[in-house]
Amino acid sequence: MSVTKQVIEPLLEAARWAASPDNMQPWRFRWDGAALRLMFAGHGDNEGAFGIDSPATLLTFGGVIENVTRMAEAIGCQLYDIAIFPPDEDKHCVFRCRIDATAPGAPPAGWRTHPLFGRHTNRLPYADRALPDETAADMAALAQGEARCRLLVDPASVQRWAGLVRDGSSLRFRNRLAHIALDASLRMTEAEAARGDGLDVATFFLPPGAKAMLSYTRSWPRMAMLNRVGLYKLFASIEADLVRKGPALLLVTGAAGRQGALDAGRLLLRAWTRLNQLGLAVQPYYVVPDQVFRLADGTVPEESRAEAQALERASAAALPPGTTLYMVLRVGYPNKPAVRSRRLPLEQVSAIAAAPSEPAAG
Repeated sequence: MSVTKQVIEPLLEAARWAASPDNMQPWRFRWDGAALRLMFAGHGDNEGAFGIDSPATLLTFGGVIENVTRMAEAIGCQLYDIAIFPPDEDKHCVFRCRIDATAPGAPPAGWRTHPLFGRHTNRLPYADRALPDETAADMAALAQGEARCRLLVDPASVQRWAGLVRDGSSLRFRNRLAHIALDASLRMTEAEAARGDGLDVATFFLPPGAKAMLSYTRSWPRMAMLNRVGLYKLFASIEADLVRKGPALLLVTGAAGRQGALDAGRLLLRAWTRLNQLGLAVQPYYVVPDQVFRLADGTVPEESRAEAQALERASAAALPPGTTLYMVLRVGYPNKPAVRSRRLPLEQVSAIAAAPSEPAAG
């Protein structure tokens, strides 16, 4: 049956509200009347940005695929002829599918209330309140391929991972490419945040004077200079402190490689959405897997390699054998509601063609 623009819109809106590294939204969506394509858009001349085959990008597109799949189920569509990195397409095409709309026309009126639109990040301190016992079983029941979730609530495990986050952050704040990527994402004013992408500093939990320091150190030469007197240690301690004080952490692990990362991205969005549905706040911490992946791709500075290797060994020792860590989520009950992140307008990230006309009867 013909797929109308009214059917495509919910799918693209669901895709648009997936998570992405530093909310930079490296995607474009195309509907040509026959197939839906999810495209990697890159970040122009941002030297520090993740490439199309990086684990961070694959996690992102796994989340996009998850949201599109869940919305298709909600509005009565079936995705078929699915291809991941189809070889006959543009090299930036990550996902392509066709859509069977069993009920053409307008989708159900309540699609905008789907739980995936309620998923959000809360970077504020959480309440000192234990999670219900059943939450761990709820998370453990989720799976996608070989990807799994593991909820940590015992204080010793939380403290162990807080130390790993501190060590990963210490490396991150001394990595020029990671610093360039962070600088490109920061939105320091309301006018900058209104663009719809990047990290709105208003969503951060910053001690007095930290915003001014963050602004001052956006320049890598300044950051490198202050690192000589240990500024990176202060920043890493601030980042790890909220993890240390949190009631729980969720680890998302999976198989190594492209499909493993895509599966982990799907599971990440599913678990995150579920936790928010349960009234829990969530903040992602990618810094530990990021430094391990950077070690593998050669973007850790030579002078930091020994520390990165130690982090790799320590994080692997805290995981089930043979698994790859893709994300750490801080989880707890919120003290205050979070300022929600924004998104680029749909018309800026998508191209929608008219559906082909159905042949006349007879």
